[in-house]
Amino acid sequence: IGKYFPSDDEKWKGCSSDRFLIDIIQELKRNNYEIINIDTTIILRKPIIGPYIDKIKKNLAPLMDIKENHISVKATTTDGLGFVGKSEGWSALAIATLIKK
Repeated sequence: IGKYFPSDDEKWKGCSSDRFLIDIIQELKRNNYEIINIDTTIILRKPIIGPYIDKIKKNLAPLMDIKENHISVKATTTDGLGFVGKSEGWSALAIATLIKK
């Protein structure tokens, strides 16, 4: 995020995360890349997001112009370890497979 959307740039303060994703998708398309699939893991203690995974995928798919079944969203905890385990924050991992057209 820092390269394209630096946290010290007031322009991005309060901006919807959709905006970041849409801008990056446009950049990929300008450079003739296509997303094949996405694999994500959200690491948090609360809230429990299992019931929302389908909705997350449904919202992400049109933004990325891919099918819902090409998006994996998983959740896990750190079993009480660290700032995430103390519910002081969240972490996320994401891997995107791209193809050059």
